[in-house]
Amino acid sequence: MTLDCPWWLPGVVAIALAGCGGAGTTSNEKPSVSISVSATSPLTAGATIRLTASALDVDGTISSYQWTQISGTSVELSSATIAAPTFVAPVGVSAQSLVFNVVVTDNDGATGSTSVSMSVAAGVAAPVNFWMRNVGTNAVTNWDAVDHASTYNLYMATESFASLSSLSSYATLTDGYLFPDITSAPATPYQLTGLETGTRYYFVVTAVCSAAVCGTRTESVASTEITRLIGQTFPFTQALQDTTLETCIGTDGEWTDCPADGLSGQDAQYGRTAGALAGTLSKTGSGVAAMDFTLLDEDGNAVTDRSAAHCLKDNHSGLIWELKNADDIVRTDGNRFSWYSAVATTNGGQAGLYYGSECSGDVCNTASYNNYLDGLALCGRTDWRLPTVAELRGVSDVGGLCDEDDACLYDTHAWYWSADSWAGDATQAWIVSLDGRPDTPYSKELPRQVMMVSDGGSQ
Repeated sequence: MTLDCPWWLPGVVAIALAGCGGAGTTSNEKPSVSISVSATSPLTAGATIRLTASALDVDGTISSYQWTQISGTSVELSSATIAAPTFVAPVGVSAQSLVFNVVVTDNDGATGSTSVSMSVAAGVAAPVNFWMRNVGTNAVTNWDAVDHASTYNLYMATESFASLSSLSSYATLTDGYLFPDITSAPATPYQLTGLETGTRYYFVVTAVCSAAVCGTRTESVASTEITRLIGQTFPFTQALQDTTLETCIGTDGEWTDCPADGLSGQDAQYGRTAGALAGTLSKTGSGVAAMDFTLLDEDGNAVTDRSAAHCLKDNHSGLIWELKNADDIVRTDGNRFSWYSAVATTNGGQAGLYYGSECSGDVCNTASYNNYLDGLALCGRTDWRLPTVAELRGVSDVGGLCDEDDACLYDTHAWYWSADSWAGDATQAWIVSLDGRPDTPYSKELPRQVMMVSDGGSQ
């Protein structure tokens, strides 16, 4: 039977066929799109700018974005295929303009596009390599010179500048302060005095372009922020070592005789080191500067013969440090151990790697090595343990802490385990070098060298 269109049968659902003029073709609406910019024109040279494409597809979804720069000094977009990329406004002593275009494509392949133009003000780049060195309550700071900068502005506060939308609001920060129009730096480091002990300060610096160069006086965006804690002290139950510094550092960053002009209050001028330099420090043993060490034999008796020494006693802190011994395969100075501690209250919830209870050469963990020394009653001690970071820092330049005759017998270029887990990741613990490199966290399961310590009290 042939049905003529349209045809309706009672009780039968009518079906619209294409041949009957039903749903032959449909149209796909192209998406609409607009662009917004995170800052108003003219943009500040060197500022990070965000472009945001707001797209709408009434009969589908947006499947892709494609950005291109049409004109102006070429900049690098953080991504050319996302809705809201960023770029850094170009720097130049003349104003310039930029034009960007975005094409959006919907799920059916239809496209829509639009462009945006903006101007960039003349300006200079932000200073880089901004650094600061504090000595007591004073500090010196400097940065690299910026092309076309006439002066520099240094900002200081006791809270971070990150919360500000504009540096012009610096005074709203706690203790916000501006050192304006600095011309001495970077030819000469800029000096700050009278900072408050125990206070954390935050600093940024900007470069200023004069009206004669940029058409109008303009200020760059801020440098990377740096922060310094001034003269903070921390409670500690043991006496800490003095430094071995016997000279001061000048405003040019070079070592010089004490006192350094304009930078008083340095390590070599105070404490036990100053007494040693003046010949007024009384020592029980020997050691450079303020250091005072005595060599101990395997029973803990003082000796002067370094070949008979098994430990080194710090007469100031009272700590006793094990010395390495090439005749003992377990105590050889090159041996390395995994970090292990089963004490949940101090291991950060991560015990480390357990090789076993017995040490055989360098196959061992720190807890088993600790037990090995206790079993020997090395130097009459059975309270051997891993030292804290603070304790290791007290001998962190052990090559200079002992006179040549003392023969500390450590590998001064090695990294040594501390007892302190890293708060950022408890699967790691802090390691400390003996040659002045910064402390660093390290996986507890990887091998490092060990210097065990005893508290040195009576047993």
